[in-house]
Amino acid sequence: MTAPALRARAWIAALAVVVLLSGTCGRSSVPRPSETASGSEAPGRTKPPAAPRLDDVCPGAPPASGFIFPAADGTSLYGVVMGRGPVGIVMANDVPHPLCEEIAESAFLARHGFRVLVFDYRGHGESDAGSDPGRLDLDVAGAAAELRRLGSDRVVLVGFYAGGAVALVASTRIEPAAAGVVAVSAAARRGQFVNGPYTAPGAFDVAPRARVPVLFLAVRTDRYVPLSEVRRLYRLTGSAHKRLVVFPYGGGGLDLFGLSSFGDRANDLILRFVRAQAA
Repeated sequence: MTAPALRARAWIAALAVVVLLSGTCGRSSVPRPSETASGSEAPGRTKPPAAPRLDDVCPGAPPASGFIFPAADGTSLYGVVMGRGPVGIVMANDVPHPLCEEIAESAFLARHGFRVLVFDYRGHGESDAGSDPGRLDLDVAGAAAELRRLGSDRVVLVGFYAGGAVALVASTRIEPAAAGVVAVSAAARRGQFVNGPYTAPGAFDVAPRARVPVLFLAVRTDRYVPLSEVRRLYRLTGSAHKRLVVFPYGGGGLDLFGLSSFGDRANDLILRFVRAQAA
C-alpha cells in the first residue's frame, strides 16, 4: 500500500475516533457553524457564506462542519476546527497538499485538549485565491486570529515542510505574538517558491527576526529537505528559546508521524513543547 493510501486510512480512522468520543448522540467535536462566531451573525461582522462539510471535501471522512474565515488581508479561507480548549493550534500544511492529509495529526492533538484549526491555503481547495496568491503567511496569521476569536488565548503554529517555513515567517507578524512554532522538516528554500512564486519574505531572511520559542524537528534521511538546510534555518533563527531534534532515519513532514517508528517520540516532543508554551 502506498504512503498516501496509508495516510488516508489513518486520518479517516483518527477523525472517526474524535467524532465518536466528542459527546452524546454522536455529536462531533468540530463546532457547527451555529456553535461558533464563524457561523453566526456576530455583531459587526457579516455572516460568511456557507462552506462545504469536511466529508464533502475529504471523501470518506466522517461528517464535520466547515466554515469560512478571513486571512490577514481579508481573503476568504476554508477551515475546520477540531477539539476545544484555551490553547489553539494552527496546522500549516505543506503546499500544495490538501488539508485532508493533516486530519490524523490534528485529531491526535485535539484529543489531548487543544483547539486545532486545519485550513486550505489561498488558491487551494475551497479557499479563494485572493489578490496576492503567494502570501501564504497571511493565511497562517489569519488562522491564528480566528482561533483567538473562537476563544483560544494562546496559539501555537505547527507547520510541515513548506508550511514549517511559512509558519516561522508568519510568527514575525502575528500580534499578539504566537506562543510558539513547531517546524517539522522546515523547507526554507522550497517555501519560497510555492504557489508560483511565494511572494512573502523568505524564511532565511526573516528567521533572525523571530522571537517566539521554536521547536525544529528534522530527519537525517529526508529526501526532500537536506538536514543542512534545516540546520542553517535553526542557526539563523533569532529566538532565545529554540531546539533542533534530528531523527536518524525515515520520512519527514507528516510521514514522521504516520509512517515512522519515531512517530510517538515526535508527538511527545510536540505535546511537551505546546504545554510548556501554554503554561
